[in-house]
Amino acid sequence: MGLPSQVVHYIIQYETQVPIQQYGEPSAFYGKPSHLNFAILISGPNGTYIVTTPIVNPIVLEGYTPSYVLNNLDQFPQIVQAS
Repeated sequence: MGLPSQVVHYIIQYETQVPIQQYGEPSAFYGKPSHLNFAILISGPNGTYIVTTPIVNPIVLEGYTPSYVLNNLDQFPQIVQAS
């Protein structure tokens, strides 16, 4: 993947161990068959944020800053429709 192993481990841990509030299970187990989702990891001096969603073509996010995507998720119909 070209990602640092710590980042990969963090995403896998988050998607397989942290339950979704409304679902009660981690996001990897939401679909059948179980699978890892598309993940947006934003990390900086103010903390680390992760957004997971079903697979979305990353071209949809091209040209947008991570903070814009995080604050405007509802403005991306591809993400809204996939969730």
